[in-house]
This record gives sequence, C-alpha cells and structure tokens, in this order.
Amino acid sequence: GSFAVDNLVTLNNNGTLSLPNGSAIAGPGTDGPHSYVHNVTGLLRLTDAHPFLAGTLQTDGYVQVSLPTAGASTTLGSALDFKHTGTLDVRQGTLVLAAAQDAATTGLFQVDAAGILEFAASYDFSSVPTLTGSGTVIVDPGVTLTVPEDVNFTGTIEVNGTLVVDPPRN
Repeated sequence: GSFAVDNLVTLNNNGTLSLPNGSAIAGPGTDGPHSYVHNVTGLLRLTDAHPFLAGTLQTDGYVQVSLPTAGASTTLGSALDFKHTGTLDVRQGTLVLAAAQDAATTGLFQVDAAGILEFAASYDFSSVPTLTGSGTVIVDPGVTLTVPEDVNFTGTIEVNGTLVVDPPRN
C-alpha cells in the first residue's frame, strides 16, 4: 500500500508513524497552501523511499531513517520547510537533505555506521543543532557545511562543496 499527505492536510503524530513503500508527503509548496506534518512526540519511521517534496515537516520527536539496503535513498526536498528540533537518526541508507535549514532547527542529527547523510543544502552546526555519529556525511557541490572544531562526529566527511570548521562551542 501507500500513504499520501497532499494539499491542505495537517497530520500530527504523537505515536508511531511508519510509512509504507511508495508513500509521499507533497503539496504545492511554501508559496501557497501546503501539507503540514508535525512529528510532535512520536516516532516517524522511514523504511523505504519516502520523498518529502514540499509543504512543512516539523520534527520535535524522533525520526528514524532505516532503509532496506545500504544503497537505498530518500529525500527531504528543496521545496520543503523543514523545522527540526528533535532527533533525526540515519541508521541505514542515504538521506538526501535538500531542504534548507530553518532558523528553528536546533535538533540532533545522528548518522550511524551504516547511514549516510547527504547535504544538498547548506547547514550550520556551529552553535546549534548537533551533528554526531560514526557514519558518512557528504557535502554536495555548491553546499557549505559548518561544524564546530569539537564536533562529536567520528565518521567520514566527503567534501565536494565547502566545509567550514569554527572554534569550539562555549
């Protein structure tokens, strides 16, 4: 089966939401009416390719990306308003983060050993949010990733864009 949130739908998750293969969160975009998914205190589990293309995704709870194979990927699209204050855990597969960093983004980005977090939009981790883990981070061409010198990330960072290392956090 599949699941779609489209147009003027609001979905608030306080439990567990596991999206089946072929699901999509989409809408006309941020310039007009759009879908709103709010992972309030619950678990949003992405276990297959579930593109979040447009609308708003607010994650105050826990988002787990655990794709079926290491080569699988899913995308948070560039027309998505991504407000992240919870925990985003990339366990296996690739999460392509094309959604621009929102000013409200203060959450934890965890990349486990079998996970890949690919930045297709610039992000600044110099004050908040936090990047941690032992997986792989990819910085795409034309993208800037800023991290503090004392970042707690022990994995691999593949830089095809720009990596800025700031002084440690106070």
